[in-house]
Amino acid sequence: MAARSASHDDGQPPAAEDDLDQLNATIDQLEAEIQATIVHDYEPLLAHIAKIKTSGARLGELEQRIQSVQDVQMRLRRRVRIPYEHLTLYTNQLENLHAASEAVAQLSKFFQLTRRLRLLLDTTMTSITTPPISSPKTFGAIDESDDRAQRLITAAVTLREIDRLPGIEPHRTRVAKLSAELDAVDELRSRLINGADHCLGEGFRRSHQPDLAVGVQIYHHLGRLGPPLTALLDEELAAFATAVATWLNFTAGPKDPKVSTAATGNKFWDLLDVLLDSLAAAATKVYTLEKVLVRKRDGMVAAGGGGSVATSSQAPTLLDAVVSELGTGPVTYFWQHIAEHLLNLFQRLLQTQSAVGQTLVTNYPKLLLRLHSLYSVLAPLQSHATAAVSTTTVAGSPTVHDRYDQVPENVLLLRSFGALEAGYLARLEARLGDLVATAFGIVPGATGVSGMGPGGSGLRGAGTTRSHDPQPVLVPARGQITVLVRNLFNELEITQFDSALSARILQLIMQQLTVFLRYTEKMVSTDSKAYFIGYSDATKTMPTPQLTNADLINAVGILNDQVRLNLAKFPKLDPTRTEATAQLAPRVLNRILSPLVEHILFSIQGTVGKMHAEGAYATPPSSSADGPNATPNHQSAGQARYSVYMIELAHRIRYIRRLIEKLDLPADPCRADLVRTLGARALLLFVRHISLVPNLRDTGKMQVTEDATQLEFSLTQLLARAKLEVKDLGDPYQALREFRTVLFMEIRQIPGCCGSHSVAIGDGKQSQGLSGQQQQPRFTSLPTSTVVQYLIGQCHPKDIPTTPAAHLGLSLPDYSDWLDTHSEAEALAMLRELVGRYVLTDGDAPSDAAQALRTILL
Repeated sequence: MAARSASHDDGQPPAAEDDLDQLNATIDQLEAEIQATIVHDYEPLLAHIAKIKTSGARLGELEQRIQSVQDVQMRLRRRVRIPYEHLTLYTNQLENLHAASEAVAQLSKFFQLTRRLRLLLDTTMTSITTPPISSPKTFGAIDESDDRAQRLITAAVTLREIDRLPGIEPHRTRVAKLSAELDAVDELRSRLINGADHCLGEGFRRSHQPDLAVGVQIYHHLGRLGPPLTALLDEELAAFATAVATWLNFTAGPKDPKVSTAATGNKFWDLLDVLLDSLAAAATKVYTLEKVLVRKRDGMVAAGGGGSVATSSQAPTLLDAVVSELGTGPVTYFWQHIAEHLLNLFQRLLQTQSAVGQTLVTNYPKLLLRLHSLYSVLAPLQSHATAAVSTTTVAGSPTVHDRYDQVPENVLLLRSFGALEAGYLARLEARLGDLVATAFGIVPGATGVSGMGPGGSGLRGAGTTRSHDPQPVLVPARGQITVLVRNLFNELEITQFDSALSARILQLIMQQLTVFLRYTEKMVSTDSKAYFIGYSDATKTMPTPQLTNADLINAVGILNDQVRLNLAKFPKLDPTRTEATAQLAPRVLNRILSPLVEHILFSIQGTVGKMHAEGAYATPPSSSADGPNATPNHQSAGQARYSVYMIELAHRIRYIRRLIEKLDLPADPCRADLVRTLGARALLLFVRHISLVPNLRDTGKMQVTEDATQLEFSLTQLLARAKLEVKDLGDPYQALREFRTVLFMEIRQIPGCCGSHSVAIGDGKQSQGLSGQQQQPRFTSLPTSTVVQYLIGQCHPKDIPTTPAAHLGLSLPDYSDWLDTHSEAEALAMLRELVGRYVLTDGDAPSDAAQALRTILL
């Protein structure tokens, strides 16, 4: 307190003293905590220190042990070093001894093989130097089965083994005799190669397989089969190139004025024949060579690489070795170079527009014929060169080709003629286009006639459009069409052995046939006179547009017949393309003929429908009863026995008959189908409209019978040209017969004919029912709707006051069209609806017709 008072006396503030007091208190507290911590952790710290001391002692012991092991290793190393050095020395000595032993063995084998080689060649040849090994006296007639040939092949195998001995050449200077022996081996090798060259050359030149077999086996065992074969093939290729140059020199030389053009042309083709003959001879040699290569196998591979010659069916052929070395077989090598040479030649001739190139393009079919002869000569070689042998070369396929263009090497040759073929097709397209144009009276060369595209490219992008077609002038005659089609298909006779070219020419033919048909359609008249159908004796003459259309129909029909006739000559053409070509004319014929048929049917329908306007079968008002002397109201006694509309219809049918006779339709079935369609339609309309005549009495029914007889007579004449009868019309004619029966039946009997307890008309018998009553005839062809229409017309107006046509709000012609477009079930449903309003409900005393309707429809 005294100190604090003193501080106050010194002038210090009391706050500083408080801070110092707090600081001192904090320090005292920290010291107390530290002392408490030391007291608490003292014993664990002592335990850790003890463990550390123990670990240090153990580490010291371990270090002493490691040092002891190192000392032991050093002592062992000092003891092993000397024996190891001795062992290494002995090993090196053994390796040197082994190498020396191997060298001695190789040298021993070398000298042994050298003695064998000298023995083989000395035994084979009378002398190594005189005569030479290539002398014909020695090797001119070697056969591979001959002992000399086998020794030569064995000598080649021996040389192959000598060449495979390693490390001989480095000993040349170390061994005294080795240098002389190596020189002798080289000399023997040279002489053996000369002999192999002679065998290979003579065998190739004469296509002699034994000589070739000896030569190729020697070269194969010497490991150099590829170069000599390539040299032989290149020699033949050079000879062919020389022959081509000779042929071209003749054509490029000045023309002798004393020699005619025809003789010069013949000489040109004669020289080409000589050229192709030389090509065939060269190809024969190549095929013979490849046949030998396929037949011979690598005997060393079969023997497992030993020194003896063996054979095995599993060993690779020599051809496999050639393909492995050259990348291709001799046949493919030969034809690839021939094709490349010809391709470059033809392209150059066409680019320079030389006379030879133009001649070949113009006469390309003649060139193809000569190729055909060449292929015929080579075909046996191509199919049997490698028969039943699997190989990697193109010519080695075991398949025997029955088509020239399926042989790969022939395809190569054909491709080389691609430039000529393109030019030929372009000219052919233009020529065929001119033929088509000339047939229609168009001046050749008019715009769009030939169908060539820009630049006269031919097929691709070619073809004319309708807007560029010139206007045809004349309708082609039969002879012109026959000649035209024959000229179109003549090209296929020459090129049919080349399926690709045949396909292109067939495409050209289709194109020109399309142009022909397009011209035809362009000439078709759409004037109303073209579809006129005469209706009286005063209208017998056919209008000019109609005659023109008839001629066009005939032209298309003739074209169709000729196309099918010519297509039948080429059964190997693609069936899809053939069918497409055959269908061109029928489609156009249908488009031209359909409007005429429609107008004919329309005229028949209109004429038959006139019976209602004429009242042909109505009873005169003054006639209260029917009788045998009653006549219809359109005629009086002494007039014609047929209705006016029927007379007109007979005239129209006669006109139609004369019109159809002018049409040269493509086949009898087509004509028969047409007249059958027209006749059936006439009968159907006649029966339909008769069933719609109201209040038909006996006089009218007799008139219907007369008119039906006249209609049958007219149709008989129409059908006669197609060798048909009226009964051949089928259901329509049967319906007419059945309707005649309906006309003269009691009305109450009619429902029984529509039921199931009846027999068909014409069965020749009527069976008895269960009640003993006679069954009614059954209608098999007459529609029930027609019977219902007839019964509606026979009803009294008070029973059914309207007609089916009026019920639908249609005129009679429109109602007839409605029946054509609706089924029998739909027609009966409509008639049931009509009759149901009046007679289907129970009423008082209905008429016979109403009762019959109720029976049928209920």
